[in-house]
Amino acid sequence: MEKIVKAVHTLGEQADDLQRKKILIALRDLSTYIETPQDTMPRISHAHLEPILIRIGHKLRIFQLVTEAKQPLTVDELAQKTDTNPSLLSATNFHFTKSRILRYLASVGALKETAKETYSASKITLSLNEPGFESAIYHNVETIAPGFWAFSEYLEENKYQEICDPTNTPFQKAWKLGGQNPFAWLHPSKKSSPTSIASWRPNTKACASGWTGTNLLLSQHHAHDYPDEKAMEILQNTTSAMGPDSVILIDDMVIPNMGAHWHATQVDMVMMVSLASRERTVDQWNALVAKAGLQIKRLFYVHGQSGRQYT
Repeated sequence: MEKIVKAVHTLGEQADDLQRKKILIALRDLSTYIETPQDTMPRISHAHLEPILIRIGHKLRIFQLVTEAKQPLTVDELAQKTDTNPSLLSATNFHFTKSRILRYLASVGALKETAKETYSASKITLSLNEPGFESAIYHNVETIAPGFWAFSEYLEENKYQEICDPTNTPFQKAWKLGGQNPFAWLHPSKKSSPTSIASWRPNTKACASGWTGTNLLLSQHHAHDYPDEKAMEILQNTTSAMGPDSVILIDDMVIPNMGAHWHATQVDMVMMVSLASRERTVDQWNALVAKAGLQIKRLFYVHGQSGRQYT
């Protein structure tokens, strides 16, 4: 077993980004292959715990404290550093609560357990301490997750019809928005959605008189925010800024027609539940662009992105 683990470590260190992802998929498939039903049930049924407990870890600054520490920290040391009410330190139950949270985080690799009730930073801890990572956890746990708690009931109420109205989604149901524009609710400064790509991304080659004749237009993660009708409207309005040699560079996810990566499918679920939008497959992108009177010239992979292809 040690030789196998060492060989996998070596493969991972020598692999490029695409090869590393293939290794991860192979290891995941191997893990599920050797699972028993008694392994599968707790893995799936308790999957929601990890982001919630990591969110709590961020609130308590656990990952920051462990990362900055020069040596492993005990539960008591972490309790003192995270406690805002020193009088609680004498409460046994208070100690046990944090001890159990830390123990859970160590069990999923978010911390490294070095001795009894003593913890240091793992590789995952370092990632969790990145501000961008913390923001993503906050957004998904505090903002997005309630929509998924309402998802099953919403589908039953709506007879499992396609979700295509951004004013009638599980997200709307969970937050009781009453049809309010989700962008206006999330970002009060944005009172409306864009009408064209040009209205979002200025271009340095734009003509002095306006957008007409612009050679290159950039759309970055816009289409996935909207159902097909609105996404097509944005593309159609953008054509008015194009000259005969103009090109639109669409920086967005493309899901393969078969064998989609779970990174892509989970984001697709978020877009459906939250905004009645989608991450599109190759065929769906071709159809959308054609309806807007345009044609896809090339699809290409951006190195370093999580299984993403772009058009």
